[in-house]
Amino acid sequence: MAAQQLFDHAGRSLGLGPLIRRGGEGAVFDVIGQPTFVAKLYESDCSPDKADKLRSMITAGSTALQRIAAWPVTTLHDRPHGRIRGFVMPKVAGYKEVHKLYGPGHRQREFPDADWAFLVHTAANCAAAFETVHAMNHLMGDVNPGNVLVSPQALVALIDCDSFQVQSSGRTFRCEVGVPEYTPPELQGVLFRDVDRTENHDRFGLAVLIFHLLFMGRHPFAGRYPGPDDMSLDRAIRECRFPFSLRAEGRKGMEPPPLAPALDIATTEIAKLFDQAFQDPGYNVRPSAAEWHSALSSLERQLVACSRERAHKYVRHAPGCPWCRFEDGAPAVLFFVSPTSGLEFLCSVADLAPVLAPLERIPRPQKTVPQGSSPIAVQPVPPSSATLTERKRSRIAQAALAASALVVLTGLIVLVFMAAGLPVAIVGVVGAIASGGYLVFLARTSELAEERRRRRLAVSQAQAAHEQWTAAWLKSSERPARAYSETRSRVDAFRIEYATLRSRFDADVSKLEQSKEAAQRRDYLRNEYIAEADIKGIGSNVKNALLSEGIETALDVLTRGVDGVPGVGEKRRAAFVAWAEDVASAFRFDPRKDVPAAERRVLVAKYRQRQIQIRGQLERQIAELREFMSASAGEVDKARAALTAATTRLAQAQVDLVALD
Repeated sequence: MAAQQLFDHAGRSLGLGPLIRRGGEGAVFDVIGQPTFVAKLYESDCSPDKADKLRSMITAGSTALQRIAAWPVTTLHDRPHGRIRGFVMPKVAGYKEVHKLYGPGHRQREFPDADWAFLVHTAANCAAAFETVHAMNHLMGDVNPGNVLVSPQALVALIDCDSFQVQSSGRTFRCEVGVPEYTPPELQGVLFRDVDRTENHDRFGLAVLIFHLLFMGRHPFAGRYPGPDDMSLDRAIRECRFPFSLRAEGRKGMEPPPLAPALDIATTEIAKLFDQAFQDPGYNVRPSAAEWHSALSSLERQLVACSRERAHKYVRHAPGCPWCRFEDGAPAVLFFVSPTSGLEFLCSVADLAPVLAPLERIPRPQKTVPQGSSPIAVQPVPPSSATLTERKRSRIAQAALAASALVVLTGLIVLVFMAAGLPVAIVGVVGAIASGGYLVFLARTSELAEERRRRRLAVSQAQAAHEQWTAAWLKSSERPARAYSETRSRVDAFRIEYATLRSRFDADVSKLEQSKEAAQRRDYLRNEYIAEADIKGIGSNVKNALLSEGIETALDVLTRGVDGVPGVGEKRRAAFVAWAEDVASAFRFDPRKDVPAAERRVLVAKYRQRQIQIRGQLERQIAELREFMSASAGEVDKARAALTAATTRLAQAQVDLVALD
């Protein structure tokens, strides 16, 4: 078939090569003899306004624009200087739509080696591309993932540039299309052909794209709404309900979907930029592309690799790897980079040596005294000064009693003398002395009885305190030994499981070989994406809600279900299931094919995830034991000091009681 002949704006002949792709407006072809360019040919006649726009874009073109965008370089005509049929633009080869990077399911197939650092770098390049367009006073307008392409090196290219809003010679050529999920609140429901967009509008769409890239495909306004009515994505945008906001007032009753990374996985600067981008538009100047580029470049410089999984990159000031924590509860591995492109599982107990080494440095605690014993020896103590004073007073009272007795004896003798005729005065004096001595004796005897009662009570109280602190000391000294033993048992269980991972993996590989049909079916379903499906009654709002819940493919629908996803009622659930089952019915088993590489990669990812979880559990167990042992040492010392004081008080009380007699 002869190549279709067209002409550029200068009247030079161009031949169109093979069809590359066909879209809503037209088709894209190779250009014969110009391998770095392609031609877009419109299906219908180009309107005068569109023709003027293309001419203005070619005039306004620059090397900077052509480096980051498929910017028109010449118009196409059916004859020299005839009507415009399309245009020629730089060829964007080897790039893929950005949603195939930020969606975990797509990423596993299309960008299997991409880690979070790659996503951050892509986001920075995306911001740089917008910055270039805005510097020329143009706007992307129709921001959406289909118009942003990514290379294997994280380079970004913008396409469908003929839909951009373009400024030229004081004239504004509007962007007449848009996608609700990337449209700012103030433009929701507006006819785009009737409005001149501003850079602030573009900034909203850019922030959404960046959020998609950093947060595993989640839409910033897709969350859980507790109200009785349906919270669609465009309504959440219109009402500025940002569920990931740092501020409760910014969330407006919305909460992030389950299993969604938190905003703090990035820097505080990035988190604040997102909050600024998604505030109420009435007082909001959104972050510029230049601000995003600077903040993302700074974030990229702060990333470090996880010690357990080098595919995990995170901000160095974080308390630990957030992706390890996230994957503990996630249904799938988010990042997986291996030396064998994910097709081999490497695991050996020797890998645990550096993980277990800190445990061996924790000394095994020993009990120093048997149960029921006291750790404190009772030291001899002298009676207290108060006791010595009391004992002196007792002796004085005893002397008084003796004197009284002597006087009484004397009085008896006097009575005898009275009988013999002695004077009465002498008898009275002797009686008074005897009575006084007896009264002194009685008073002191009462005081001694009360003092003995107080001393016995003091001994009883000191004994109770001593028993209490003895029990506390024994308990505090037993806890470290018990914690150490229990941690050792858990560590041994994890070590045993770790040692079995490789053999279990090999067994599952054998099962894959024996069930190739099921493996091929899963792989087939895994390649059918909800975002690309035409499902009756299902719009992009609901599709984004599913992606925000980690449901991306027909396989996800059939294995995980869509129950509980906001905006998916019984009718929509039935539509998703019917679609997935219809996809499954089209599967055909080919016994000549091997087990799909993706199936083995999924299996490797499953075991790698468990491998990482075990290493993480071991590290946490050992770290918690180390912290516990350190804290326990302080508790034991505190209990021992209290017991020492109680023992001394008891000994003193006992000595004082004995010394009183």
